[in-house]
Amino acid sequence: MRNLLRRLERLERPAGGSQDGIRLIVRCDPLALDVDRCMEILREAGFARDRPGIMLINFLSVPPGLNAQELERFLREHGDMICGGRAPDGASQ
Repeated sequence: MRNLLRRLERLERPAGGSQDGIRLIVRCDPLALDVDRCMEILREAGFARDRPGIMLINFLSVPPGLNAQELERFLREHGDMICGGRAPDGASQ
């Protein structure tokens, strides 16, 4: 367990001062929007921030069959659930 934690810490540390983080994106069904657009919406809503570290983006909770407009609304309303329970910047959890 200690080895795993050490390895994760190394992954979370920016290499060479880079501010890039690692995003693990989990999805099953095809989405009405591509993943890049979904990430853009989540960033705009303050749920997904570009920062060092590991971030899990879990699209498994997205109801199947949403069209593009419904998906965008769902992402803006439930982005905290998709991005690991993070509240938007300035909001309390």
